[in-house]
Amino acid sequence: MIDNTLKSQAFKLKGRLYTFTVLQLTTDDMSALTQQLQEVMAKAPKLLQGSPIVLDFSQLNVSVDFVTILQTLREFSLVPVAIQGGDEALIEAAQSLGLPALHGSSSHD
Repeated sequence: MIDNTLKSQAFKLKGRLYTFTVLQLTTDDMSALTQQLQEVMAKAPKLLQGSPIVLDFSQLNVSVDFVTILQTLREFSLVPVAIQGGDEALIEAAQSLGLPALHGSSSHD
């Protein structure tokens, strides 16, 4: 009976732990962000290419152009998958674009 139930299941839920690269923004200066990304990618072009990225806004106390930040990261082949930190407006903007807001379990610097 259990065997028949397993054969008819369309999916299974499984828990996994994954490590994501967290990009902690310390400025809203898009030219500084772009320049630093260019430098990092020039030194190690395949290091982050295609990597899922969690954007951490916890160090910023200003509003940011969230859409421009996403576009910039994608231009560097980074894949934003979630955010953490930020005010309610930023969280709502992220969620409207399909990015969840995560709440980290610790505050590593």
